Amino acid sequence: MIKLKHCKQADIDHIIDNRVYCHTNHYPEVICYAKAFKHLPQNNKLAILLHEVGHIYTNYSTEAEANDWVKKMFGIRIYYVDTKYCRKLETIEQIYINYAKDILHSYINLNKIL
Repeated sequence: MIKLKHCKQADIDHIIDNRVYCHTNHYPEVICYAKAFKHLPQNNKLAILLHEVGHIYTNYSTEAEANDWVKKMFGIRIYYVDTKYCRKLETIEQIYINYAKDILHSYINLNKIL
């Protein structure tokens, strides 16, 4: 099971680049998140977490490869939109919210983050 962990480095990364809410290359099998991640809308949080799971399961691949893995495995397309939080933020269609939660619950304990 992948763990979620608040990470001070993720907070710093988010200050440097407001598009960075999570990363996966800090600890094995861990998605680190910035405090700001908790304030995002649910569809953005789920898209980011799916994307980060994609990185882990594709051996820390490129952004496109992580998203392609999610699409291939689950049929959910991650795309990018400009928001009040930042430009080009990951998101998923509203119709996939519950499906994405179900998927992510099998990989991550989401109770403290959603």
